[in-house]
Amino acid sequence: MLNTTDSVYSQVIPVEYPKVGEPPSPARIGVVDINSAQTTWMDVPGDPAQHYIIRMEWSAPNEIILQQLNRKQNESKIMLCNTSTGSTKTVYTETDSAWVATLNEWRNDVKGWDWISTGKEFVWFSEKDGWRHLYRISHDGAKETKITNGDYDVIDLLNIDEKTGYVYFYASPVNATQQFLYKTKLDGKGRPERVSPEGEEGTHMYEISPNSKFARHSFSNYYTAPLNEWVTLPGHKPFKAEDDIRKK
Repeated sequence: MLNTTDSVYSQVIPVEYPKVGEPPSPARIGVVDINSAQTTWMDVPGDPAQHYIIRMEWSAPNEIILQQLNRKQNESKIMLCNTSTGSTKTVYTETDSAWVATLNEWRNDVKGWDWISTGKEFVWFSEKDGWRHLYRISHDGAKETKITNGDYDVIDLLNIDEKTGYVYFYASPVNATQQFLYKTKLDGKGRPERVSPEGEEGTHMYEISPNSKFARHSFSNYYTAPLNEWVTLPGHKPFKAEDDIRKK
């Protein structure tokens, strides 16, 4: 690595990067008490040089949730860490003979966990049945509900509307070269409903408001240049001035 900022002359700094077959640099998680400046180290199981911690965030005032992959990346574990004691509990495990796909592989904007039910559950992606589907997992991992079903992949999760009990996602059950907006019930009951207009076969993209009532929609296919519009959801109707909630 070339350091060109700390002195008049640039300096070359050697950076260790593991070669194939060599163990990577180990990592550990510590939580610092800002009052006492004391660090509590999380007792994460597994050899830190043979496992990766690929995601973590706060899940409660005194708790961290994390996702750990083994070196072969064919076993994923979700763990809860008590930041007061450092103790760790595995609440969800997924294995595969090849590898376990993670959110980083297909989601453009990974923020962490999609929590619902005031933190009692979270929505999760998994390919364990051969297709990429959405699941809702309880905080302690004791309960699991499959939200989407069918021989197709959920391309991405766009929004969760707990008030109406629906989740919005991209999918294309018939033609993998296309993309449509669907919605389905959070409880996993019923069939997914296509929100993108019928007859507009191609690629649909959306930016959905937090309350799932409005969206910026773009559409294109091989003979149609990209079109943009504002629509109301779930009816997918053109946005009108009288729909502006700021006037109500």
